[in-house]
Amino acid sequence: MGIHLLGIRHHGVGSARAVQKALAILNPDIILIEGPPEGDGMIQHIGSENLIPPIALLCYDVKEPSKALFYPFAEFSPEYQAMLYGLEYGKPIHFFDLPLRHKMVLNNPDQFDGVEIINPLKIIAELTNFQSGEQWWEEQF
Repeated sequence: MGIHLLGIRHHGVGSARAVQKALAILNPDIILIEGPPEGDGMIQHIGSENLIPPIALLCYDVKEPSKALFYPFAEFSPEYQAMLYGLEYGKPIHFFDLPLRHKMVLNNPDQFDGVEIINPLKIIAELTNFQSGEQWWEEQF
């Protein structure tokens, strides 16, 4: 048993094919996909004949709908292909990321006075002598 991380950085047909191939070889017990954990209940609809990509999860604050997050999925999205695989082979699939209330703070920091936003990739980059979190990510993944 092992943990396998498929570090998809850019979406496209090539990335989607790479994910399909890796899943076929790895045959994972569970699939975790970057996305809002509150969206887990929507995964069951992927692949439905009435739900044709491109599609998206739209998450918003019901009190202030202008505060929203958008998670798009095209047929060539690696995440979409991972969901299709999981559903076809009966694998548990879950979104994993910060809960939406925390993501809302990160996406609207000017609306949350006194909240310090910490970028963990920036900290890792500083500790490992990289110029930026982006550079560290590209080098590592």
